[in-house]
Amino acid sequence: MEIFENIGKKATSTYKFATEKTGKVVEETKLKLFISRSKDEINDIYSDIGKAVYEKYVEGEEVEEKYIQNCIEIDTIANEIENARMKILELNNKRQCPNCYAEIDKNYKYCPSCGYPKEEFENEKADQVSEEYPEKNKSQVCKCGAQNPNEACFCTECGVKLINH
Repeated sequence: MEIFENIGKKATSTYKFATEKTGKVVEETKLKLFISRSKDEINDIYSDIGKAVYEKYVEGEEVEEKYIQNCIEIDTIANEIENARMKILELNNKRQCPNCYAEIDKNYKYCPSCGYPKEEFENEKADQVSEEYPEKNKSQVCKCGAQNPNEACFCTECGVKLINH
């Protein structure tokens, strides 16, 4: 009978040890999850701060000099993304409606989303090349009158999103 008592004591001891270890692992996992979620929250707040600074830059408001280069880098990357997106549209024989920005088949005479006529789209594209700058066929004229590189998404003068993008 003594053997059974020793086995019982050993089993109880092992059970307590395993329970204690499992509890610690669970608690550690919960704490690590809390830390991870908290870091994500902080990163979201950092992102919101950065977004607010960039929006001020786009709106033409004053931004601290040390952030202007970051804003320019964002513009450059955004332009590269937009160029890639437009190339994807071209590869798929599509275009973007200048009115509602829907992706539509190049052959459509009207945008199926908003009804914008293709002729108006083509007229807008022709009007974007200013008579003052005929040598700059690959440029966009913003509503404010500023000349912008064809690949630009935002006006270099006023920061407004350009029609083609």
